[in-house]
Amino acid sequence: MIRKTSAVLLLQRTDWFESTKNEEALIELNEDADRVVLQLTSFLDILCVRSISTPQTAEAVSVELRSLDTDLIILVYQTRIDHTFLEKVLLGVGNRPLIVWCYLPWRKVPRPITYEMLVKGASFSNMAFSLAHLREMGVPHFAVFGSVDDPHVIQAIKTFSHAAQISCDIHRIKLGILTPEIARDYNLEDQTGLILGIQPIFVPFSLLSETLLKITEEQVNRYLEDLQKISVESMITVDTLRKAARIQVGLACLADTMNLDFLAIPRHDPVFRQQFGICAGLPPARFLRPEPFLIPSTDPDAIAASVILDLIGCGQPCFLMEMWFYDQAKNIVVGGSGGAQSPFGISDEELLILGDYECQRGDPDGGAQIEFITRPGRVTLLQIQKARDKFRAIGLSGVCLESVPWVEGIPHAVVRLDCNIDKLLDRISTTGGSRFWTMIYGSHLTEIRALFDLLAIEMELLSD
Repeated sequence: MIRKTSAVLLLQRTDWFESTKNEEALIELNEDADRVVLQLTSFLDILCVRSISTPQTAEAVSVELRSLDTDLIILVYQTRIDHTFLEKVLLGVGNRPLIVWCYLPWRKVPRPITYEMLVKGASFSNMAFSLAHLREMGVPHFAVFGSVDDPHVIQAIKTFSHAAQISCDIHRIKLGILTPEIARDYNLEDQTGLILGIQPIFVPFSLLSETLLKITEEQVNRYLEDLQKISVESMITVDTLRKAARIQVGLACLADTMNLDFLAIPRHDPVFRQQFGICAGLPPARFLRPEPFLIPSTDPDAIAASVILDLIGCGQPCFLMEMWFYDQAKNIVVGGSGGAQSPFGISDEELLILGDYECQRGDPDGGAQIEFITRPGRVTLLQIQKARDKFRAIGLSGVCLESVPWVEGIPHAVVRLDCNIDKLLDRISTTGGSRFWTMIYGSHLTEIRALFDLLAIEMELLSD
């Protein structure tokens, strides 16, 4: 699913240089355009570059845009603009993500400035008027200001362009939700679909049962061999371990057969346990599906946040957690979640496979649950909740701390938040929150906010 964001580059210019037959200035404008293209092609697939300086070129570009399949349109105010032709251009843009760039031909302003240089560099006032017009028209857009040589400008475009790509790709996602209900009996107005703008595929348990009948002993052996590569110590019997491994191989095969990008499964579900004799508590079968695909919860908020962070992180593994308790003096929270959590890329410590304490606490061999603590590193946490008739998100950043395992029998994390815990507690006490947080390594809040702007999801970033 990793690809470059496709984009169309529109250069809005004055026609003054053409009317005054200033060939040298026109050459310089084209050289500037080439520099822009050179910088952007490192992360964008630029489908075409078009100049707009007359009503005729604006009309032609508008018509052409309607036939192009692109993730993003970048409208560059390259010079002073005598006529914006904005409404004509927007007819071609439609509802696709739009970047509006107030371009400067230099990073450091020269002195003195000739009149020709003034015409080239005075894009700000015209763009300010256009931004006000865009706001009045309710057109979503992202504005950037500065030179192509300014790394902050390029990074801002890169961040938004990835968000734009995700906003397009998310509607193509094939998401399966494993459920004891058959699809026609399930609430098709599922909250997950409403958040992501897709229709989930509800996968009945019976399909997993059919798949498990086809799993070979060789596949189970391959799964257990792969698991041993990450130093796992099992505290359960071989028979229970193999039964749990077969479930994971079956889930991976089922996702492959249905060509699913993601498959959400129950964490600890009595109906699942009754039908299959064991809950899914081991890591996903990575030898069959190397990329993350399994979401260890059927909670709609958790599914939506996990899909979004997976796309934001380009396939980085996510970690699902409930915040169990906190230490205000140290500004840390401790949380985690059972089920089929993946330690790959998330934990550096030796792993344990214990019994299923949630469902069979009295029987040490009554199931299989992976236990690990997440590795140290900077992280982003996200949760999504439905509040009345709209969706809201909360974003946090922090650092996973190096620690010996703190909680027995379940995957967990120790996180020092960047914001004061009191601020988080005040926010939750005021508006409530979702049960789950989804965590991913790295700093992604800026990109998440850009994506949620495009998806019309209100987001609050908690920071000091």
